[in-house]
Amino acid sequence: MTNDKQHMEQPQYQHIIYDNKRYEGTTEHYEHLLKEIEWYDIFLDQEQPTSENYDTAIRNFILNEVEPHEYNRDVGDIGAFLRGDDLSLSDYFNPHFHNGLLIKHVEWESTWRWNMDTSTITYIPYNHALEDYDPPEGMEFGKLYKLWETDGHLYAYDKTSTGITRTLEVRQLTPQGNDDILSQSSSLFRNKEQCIHYLRTLWDDPVMCPPLNYIERAYPSIYHTPEERQPSLKETARDTYYAASALDNAEKTNPSHIYKEKQK
Repeated sequence: MTNDKQHMEQPQYQHIIYDNKRYEGTTEHYEHLLKEIEWYDIFLDQEQPTSENYDTAIRNFILNEVEPHEYNRDVGDIGAFLRGDDLSLSDYFNPHFHNGLLIKHVEWESTWRWNMDTSTITYIPYNHALEDYDPPEGMEFGKLYKLWETDGHLYAYDKTSTGITRTLEVRQLTPQGNDDILSQSSSLFRNKEQCIHYLRTLWDDPVMCPPLNYIERAYPSIYHTPEERQPSLKETARDTYYAASALDNAEKTNPSHIYKEKQK
């Protein structure tokens, strides 16, 4: 068994960043999800569901409002992290944002007749969050179904437009690794066997290309007890906003002057 599959099948620590299956389930599941993220009142106020259309309304709200919001926030934060932009709920700045990426195809789940060598590694130079990445035909980034981190290794499960499903691991080169790959002659990348050997060697060198450790670096609160951590400024601002909104909603629902009148 390869080291990659050991990390995937026997994790010591796993954090789910995004999972498409989170938005599938029964009406009771949807209600629990909305209450968990404190969106249930927003759903009732915005959709004003009736007993006749409640099941459909809550499902559509999850798929059209909640899922896109959480996808843009959680998946978008990975892109922001890699390109050195602001994260949604963290003050962390990635000092290696200008370094290239290595993406390894860890696992294939398709009958596609192509070289499904799980050691395939793709090098992506820094290009401001992959917008300019022009992959080979059939290798385009597809619909993302799951994004997670296991012991610091960031994995993505996607399905391309050609029906290929695969699990990828994403790493970012250190300054040493980035300098090393940029120092290679263009002839290296024109020789397939030499290029594959070089990229595998680079991947296996923790000094050049370590696991991303996204969660530990960007959101260390997940790795520490509440007593050990200090909230980020964005987390503090978010909690203050939510608290103020809750008070405002409570006042609208049960105005204090009405309560005082009833007390007389």
